[in-house]
Amino acid sequence: MSYIYLLNDILFNSQNTNIKYAWIYKELIQNKIPEIFWSMFNDSNVPNIEYLISKVRKVIDIWIE
Repeated sequence: MSYIYLLNDILFNSQNTNIKYAWIYKELIQNKIPEIFWSMFNDSNVPNIEYLISKVRKVIDIWIE
């Protein structure tokens, strides 16, 4: 779950127009999001997949707003 929060912070900060080339991070991450989620949900070490899914949904809802 910490990866999701990290991605959230990077995506949020990539909108900062005062940081040169910050938008590049958003573009790079957006292209990798399906792969990132796929690897998270297919990890056999996830003890409670329903909990993880609910947390990820909350972060995605924030992104959509």
